[in-house]
Amino acid sequence: MTDRKLNYEDAVEIWIRRWLGEERHAIIRAFDQNPMRVYEIWQEETFIGSREDAEVTFRTRYSQLAGTTDFSPHKKARRLVALKVADTDDDRQGRLF
Repeated sequence: MTDRKLNYEDAVEIWIRRWLGEERHAIIRAFDQNPMRVYEIWQEETFIGSREDAEVTFRTRYSQLAGTTDFSPHKKARRLVALKVADTDDDRQGRLF
């Protein structure tokens, strides 16, 4: 990873790449950054207003895609946690853990 800091223009481009459907790992690799720096942009913790500016730029550059693009704020993915099944004397179904 590079020591280069992301700037506002990078943040706008990161939003646009996301809306174009580019894979997250490809965006992170393209900017050679710690993944948390990119997620800080998507969670709007840094470069406040970049999502709105990116939307304006996207609508200009890719007007044919604007009608089918979701410009809503990023939503954190929920993690599913497997729960241990209660121990029983019945082993017919096996054990998960």
